Amino acid sequence: MAEYLLINPLMGGIAGGIVGAIITFLTTILGVLGYSDAAKTMESTVWKRYGYKVSWFGSIWGAIIGFVYAFLIFWVFFLIYNALI
Repeated sequence: MAEYLLINPLMGGIAGGIVGAIITFLTTILGVLGYSDAAKTMESTVWKRYGYKVSWFGSIWGAIIGFVYAFLIFWVFFLIYNALI
């Protein structure tokens, strides 16, 4: 019965990465338009190290970085989840 509860970590990571990319992209676009202070916070923290800026190009680059971060977080989460089941 337990094997039916396992989640494929790769697929879960990809799904989480897509969600992270969409959220980062939309946050940056809203920051460019002046509706989001969260984008400025992302720019002034760790993301600045990777060249992220609140701009139109930054929304694409932020989506890529958001995908990578979210993928890794969800992938590790599902690996641990499967190990505990």
